[in-house]
Formats: sequence, structure tokens, C-alpha cells
Amino acid sequence: MDCVEGLVNAVAERRGRPIDLRSQAMPPGKASAYCEQTPTHDVIVYDALTSPFHQWHLICHELAHLLCDHKPDQPVADDDVIRAWLPHLDPSVVRVVLGRAMSLVGRTVYADPAEHEAEVLGTLLRQLLPQRPEEATSARVASALEHRRTGADRV
Repeated sequence: MDCVEGLVNAVAERRGRPIDLRSQAMPPGKASAYCEQTPTHDVIVYDALTSPFHQWHLICHELAHLLCDHKPDQPVADDDVIRAWLPHLDPSVVRVVLGRAMSLVGRTVYADPAEHEAEVLGTLLRQLLPQRPEEATSARVASALEHRRTGADRV
């Protein structure tokens, strides 16, 4: 997972906020991964019960959503509405829970332009990583990212 964490760190640096990776068993028939954007950091949750290769792909797809600054399709209520309906809960916590729920049922259709964009960019990001997880080294990913970052800065 070292090289994936190197890629995650590079995206976090570019976005100027930390990204946490969390693996957990995902419900069958629902999304295999999702991303939460909290006020202070981002969290990528991916399926713990799939192969390492697929986990890398899921993480890269979610990183692409972050790089493209995609937002969930469903707007989450503002603080005043949340306080009116749920006065004993912190609005930021409610927003995280609602965002997670929408992610589990929402982003699953590749006809959606944001999903298509994330899949293409995620696939390109995945190509920065070794073909097999057992071949992973953070040095290899770091040099690939540095080369591309340098090239991108010239554009």
C-alpha cells in the first residue's frame, strides 16, 4: 500500500488538506468506495473484501473525484435547517453522515459525466502504480509523480 499512500499524499498536498484512507466491508450491491469531504480533511473509504488491485483502482477513482472537485449530487442542508430539525446534533457531523449515505447510494452510474471523468482520470492515476501490488515501491511512484508534476507545471 506504500505506493498508493504516496499517490494519496501527492493529491493531499495538491489539495492542501489531508486525506485519510479507511478500509471496511462494503454492503453487497452498493458502491465499493466513496469519499467524504469534511470541513478539515477528506476520507476515502474502500472495500476491505476485494483484491488489492481492485482496492488500488477504487482509491484512484475516489482521488480523481477529489482532483476534479466533484461534489455529491444531493445538496446537504445548511446549518440552520439542520439545527431546526436536529437541534442536539452538531451540523458538521450530520453533514458527514448525510454525505456518506448519499455516497453509498449515489455515485454508481457511469453515464453521469462526473463518474465518467473520475473513471478515466482514476484509470490514468492507476497506471502510475505498479501492475501488481507486490511490485509496489514508494520510490517508483514518487518518481512517476515528480515527472508528471514537473511536466504539468510547464503547461
